[in-house]
Amino acid sequence: MREFVFTLVPSVRLLEKEGSFYLLSKFPLRLLRINYELYSILTELGKGTNIEEIIGRLKIANPSRVLELLVTLVARGYLHLRITDDSTEYPEVSIIVPVRDQAEKLKECLRSLKELHYPRDRYEIIVVDDGSVVPVSREIEDANVRIIRLNRSWGPAAARNSGSVHSSGEILGFLDADCCADKNWLNELIPFFRIRKIGAIGGFVDSYYTVKLLERYEKVNSPLNLGNNLIFQNEITSTLYVPSCNMLVSKQAFLAVRGFKEELKVGEDVDFCWRLRDKGYQIIYVPAGRVRHAHRSKLLQMVKRRFDYGTSEPILYNLHQNRRKNLIFPVWSGLGLISLLISILLMNPLPLSCLPLLLGLDYWFKTKALTVESAPISFWVIFRNWLALGYSLSFHLLQYYLLLLILAGIFYYPVWTLSFLIFIFCSIIDYMAKKPALFYPVFSFYYLMEHLAYQMGVFWACLKRLKFRSYLVSICFRRY
Repeated sequence: MREFVFTLVPSVRLLEKEGSFYLLSKFPLRLLRINYELYSILTELGKGTNIEEIIGRLKIANPSRVLELLVTLVARGYLHLRITDDSTEYPEVSIIVPVRDQAEKLKECLRSLKELHYPRDRYEIIVVDDGSVVPVSREIEDANVRIIRLNRSWGPAAARNSGSVHSSGEILGFLDADCCADKNWLNELIPFFRIRKIGAIGGFVDSYYTVKLLERYEKVNSPLNLGNNLIFQNEITSTLYVPSCNMLVSKQAFLAVRGFKEELKVGEDVDFCWRLRDKGYQIIYVPAGRVRHAHRSKLLQMVKRRFDYGTSEPILYNLHQNRRKNLIFPVWSGLGLISLLISILLMNPLPLSCLPLLLGLDYWFKTKALTVESAPISFWVIFRNWLALGYSLSFHLLQYYLLLLILAGIFYYPVWTLSFLIFIFCSIIDYMAKKPALFYPVFSFYYLMEHLAYQMGVFWACLKRLKFRSYLVSICFRRY
């Protein structure tokens, strides 16, 4: 485990009080009770001790379980993780690249794979020609690349499955033909297979081109880019997925779910990941192992693709009826946001008069719950948590109901004011967080087009099938 270096997030404190041990996060405001063994591990990590030394010194019998716990703390925002290049284990990897009529892009992709910082005798490259008009074998002449030709185009899911049949590696690496892998692609992702029952790992998807305005937007806001934070959710009904343009899968897990569903033309990677979870395998997204993807650079192409993504959502939620969107609703801050919403819709400031009371109650309950902390909690911390909740709820409305709100505004115009404020709030938060190389008006235009296209795709597919599970939400109420 020498590849992993864990450190506490600066805003997190490790506490001990009356024989109990805690991790306290100031933002978001959370308190996590931990056992003595984990407290000892975190204390040693704080001293700069290597994780392997800690496991040996404390005589821990299950290192994989320790790694899983630490990575979970990273995903929940308590720890930072840095990946080093100290690996000594190199499992055999079969890299599978589906392609159709993209010979030039494929050449660049293969060029990047040949430059990987991974032992060349430990990985193979399999190109699956998905019925290209001109067979890619005429363009690619490389003895180290295996080309499998399908008699007609069956789609990327079928191409990936065909590649897996001819693979020999214990790990399958999936990459699209219009992607180029970073030299450390495999080195930065493969160590995570040390975690117990990991089935699939996804890496960071960057933009290949950044010249056009839309390419700069896609660089920071493409659905393929899952962000800069590690994501690891233990719940079997988790909706986490990793895109197949940058995915590593253990072959055992791949065979257990019988690969990708070939009848799905969009969203097949989401379905694949959810079926892995149903089989008990873990999914993890790591903001490392970068690949550069050639995103769509024309507005109509981008809008159509977002619409297509939207149409896949109802299909996926009907196939996986044990899954539903989850919204966390802290009572006092949630009531505060509802009073703000009512004030906007009624165009009356009177409902805002209850905000000081709700803010005070939220502060009191949080202070009472965090009894291990000697220093008082500032109202600024409370306010930031309110902003986070406001963004979460507003983004959900923006992604699924903006068009409906705009139409409702025809009959009751204050709804337009609410829609405008929701859009401005979410777009500014995302603009500040993602820091695109664009002026805000340009970013907000693409942002609007993206959300409208996606929700139209969701609504159209739901209406077509008369099934609306995509709109079902599970709300988890919390006192603070």
